Amino acid sequence: MSEFALLVEKAFFAGIRRVVNSDVTVRRLIMVGLDLSICAVATWIAFWLRLGMLTSDLRPLASLFLLSGVTWLVITWQAGTYRSIVRFSGRSTMIRLAGVAIAQAIVLALVFWANPIAGIPRTLAVIQPLVMVTGVVVLRVMIRQLLLDSLNRNVAVRNERRIIIFGAGEAGQRALAVMRPLPNVQVMAIVDDDPKRHGSWMDGIAVFNSSHLTGVIDQFAVTEVLLAIPNASADRRREILFMLTNLSVRVRTLPDMIELLSGTATISDVADVDPAELLGRSAVEPDIDLLRATTGGRTVMITGAGGSIGRELAEQVLLGDPVRLVLVEVSESSLYLVEQRLLKMLRARGPAQPLVELVLELGNCTDEAVMDRLFRRYRPDTVFHAAAYKHVPMLEANPVSGVGNNVFGTLNCVQMARRYGTKHFVLVSTDKAVRPTNVMGASKRICELVLQALAAESQDICLAMVRFGNVLNSSGSVVPKFASQIAAGGPVTLTDMRITRYFMTIPEAAQLVIQAGGMARGGDVFLLDMGEPVRIYDLAKTMIQLQGLTVLSPENPGGDIEILEVGLRKGEKLFEELLIDDAALPTTHRSIFRANENFIAWPKLKPELDRLAEAVREGDATAVLAILLELVPEFVRDPAIVNVNGK
Repeated sequence: MSEFALLVEKAFFAGIRRVVNSDVTVRRLIMVGLDLSICAVATWIAFWLRLGMLTSDLRPLASLFLLSGVTWLVITWQAGTYRSIVRFSGRSTMIRLAGVAIAQAIVLALVFWANPIAGIPRTLAVIQPLVMVTGVVVLRVMIRQLLLDSLNRNVAVRNERRIIIFGAGEAGQRALAVMRPLPNVQVMAIVDDDPKRHGSWMDGIAVFNSSHLTGVIDQFAVTEVLLAIPNASADRRREILFMLTNLSVRVRTLPDMIELLSGTATISDVADVDPAELLGRSAVEPDIDLLRATTGGRTVMITGAGGSIGRELAEQVLLGDPVRLVLVEVSESSLYLVEQRLLKMLRARGPAQPLVELVLELGNCTDEAVMDRLFRRYRPDTVFHAAAYKHVPMLEANPVSGVGNNVFGTLNCVQMARRYGTKHFVLVSTDKAVRPTNVMGASKRICELVLQALAAESQDICLAMVRFGNVLNSSGSVVPKFASQIAAGGPVTLTDMRITRYFMTIPEAAQLVIQAGGMARGGDVFLLDMGEPVRIYDLAKTMIQLQGLTVLSPENPGGDIEILEVGLRKGEKLFEELLIDDAALPTTHRSIFRANENFIAWPKLKPELDRLAEAVREGDATAVLAILLELVPEFVRDPAIVNVNGK
């Protein structure tokens, strides 16, 4: 575009903005003048359509224009047409204008019927209003687009979002329709994998080959990419995300197709990319038979139901159609939140689905009287024990409370389950129980020892434990912590640049826990396939890049967010493990493995637990730690030893 054309365009939009910012009376008078101009043109066109030629007599033209114009102004004044804001004109405005045209045609028809005017055919009472309302509607649409374009240009100077939509399918088309009216958004281009769409246009926006994405981003100085591919495979989405991480653009996404079809999300629900999509894991379809094996038609109890895993377990168990679901939680606010989520699920199920009795119980698993009452009253067939303290530094500072809650909460629940006829008891364990370097991991290993020992003593109950690593977006996860730090402008803090962790999503973990319980034989230690360990620094860096930001470092002093190393916390490992004896056996499920590990027989373990209980009652932290070291020989109090060896 030439310099002169740019100056003309700039002056044109500046004039529009002056009109927009003028007094409301001035704006209304301008619209009246434009509508009357259309009335004059519509009168001429109506005569031409009716007679098939131009008339040389201007008196009929003037008479019809005068009658039509006065009628239009009277009706629109009564209808309040000019009180509408033109740039927000939509379907309701167009319907109102159509109503004005119908009323105008009726009035003109009555006038011509009562008092015919020489030179004006009566059919013009219908033709002229029809032509006029068409012109008025077109005018409003044009003005609306010009005003939005002008406002967009004005806001864009300060806060422009230049967007590429990835996906030219139905979701991409709807996203474009939602974004076009936004004042600070300019959709610059659309990219798509389908070669049939390349070179086409969508509402004036060009569609490019997705292989040219980098060039398109550079060409249009794009600041944001919206993924509108809700039905794309996990592998393809991951490939696109990794391609975008180094392009200094913010990446956002639409909900997946299931959420869109179910009505739980809409095209407008744009969100930042879930870090779960970066794990390199493809979700494994659950085995429905295993999911229902210990839940369908049964009374199921979940302890710690308000926690991240407990809450997801509750939702997954509900899908397995239990007859009763008993949720035990010590925090009333957490129990209330999980109740609301489950009630929403139950309301969405419809009357044809089996009824589920939902029971909410506030209680602490370490309280024998409370747990005796709950087990005696509800007689659960299956128990998923997820209640535990899990925060590593907090338990390092409070070993007595940590051991008391984790070990004796588990022992209490297992004993009640044996007493009242529970058939399946599944302990939610952790990879930190393997060669632990902290109180939390050691306490969970003792919980495993309790189940292994009691499983050898009783054939009436199937006791199992499921060991896995970190879950994304849990209350203690680094992901929400990193997200809040990035939103605050940094820095992002991590304990060590070398630290790695296993990750899986909360729904996947909960599903696998339930399925593992369905294949348990008694005393099983199940391991979940966590994939490859993730370097936490890489996770933080990718989360920064997907916000369109860069990492501030000596190599990149102009970066946006700094990543700071603050040092390992007490009891923290660089690397986590899932196995003690480095041997695991496959099961019928490809993501679940069974470990054969040594344990302490119940006659020998019971006295040690009594000693530990006495130390907890006395509040003797030294004695508690000493007994932990005796019961868990792999427990290393100096994590530096483990970190140096990388085990």
